[in-house]
Amino acid sequence: MKRTISCSLFLMVAILMFGLAVSQEKVVKINLTGKWVGPAYTPDGEDIITSVIKHEGKKITGTVTDELGYINDAPIDSASLSEDKLYMETTVSTPDGDFTLVMKCTVKGRHARRRMGDS
Repeated sequence: MKRTISCSLFLMVAILMFGLAVSQEKVVKINLTGKWVGPAYTPDGEDIITSVIKHEGKKITGTVTDELGYINDAPIDSASLSEDKLYMETTVSTPDGDFTLVMKCTVKGRHARRRMGDS
């Protein structure tokens, strides 16, 4: 009886540990370091936004540039990543004043779907 309980307990612990190991392998760490390019829709028409990102641990830094010439290597003011959601803000200076460009992205593999807005 004692031997059966010990074997059963050992088997249950082994199965639990195997399950945890398999589930941990499925967790994919996202590293956003690199160049990201995507469209943005503005009152002046479609624009292409390029973000150059450096991602180390929880710290996300980088710059943003656009093809229409409104944004030229503007630093990313703030950025956060939660699971597969990336949120970035950058300040853009124009003749009409400064505004904050808000970028909300969904990361999937090496692709990000971006939603832009301003505040």
